Amino acid sequence: MDYERFITYVQRAAGIGRDAPGNATRATLQTLAERISAAEARQLIDELPPRAGADGFTDGPAERFDVDEFLGRVAKREQVDLATAERHAAVSSPRWRKQ
Repeated sequence: MDYERFITYVQRAAGIGRDAPGNATRATLQTLAERISAAEARQLIDELPPRAGADGFTDGPAERFDVDEFLGRVAKREQVDLATAERHAAVSSPRWRKQ
C-alpha cells in the first residue's frame, strides 16, 4: 500500500479530516517506536509505506510502559484527548491489512 492509500485508510477509518491522518499516524508511530526494540522497529518500517516508515524509526532502547502511558503520549503528541488518541492509534497502527 502506498502512502496516500494508507493515509486515506486512516482518515476514513478514524472519521477525521484530511490533515489529521498524518498527525495521528506520526504520533502513533513515534510513540510505538519508543516502546519497541530497534529490531522490531525495523520490521515495523518494512510494513509501512516508505514516507510513513521514518516515523517508526528508533535507535534507542525500548521503554517499558503500559497502554495508558502509550495513549497519553499519543494524545500529547497529537494534542488531542485520550479517547481521540485511542481511536487514532487503533487505525494508525502498523498492523493494518495490506491491500
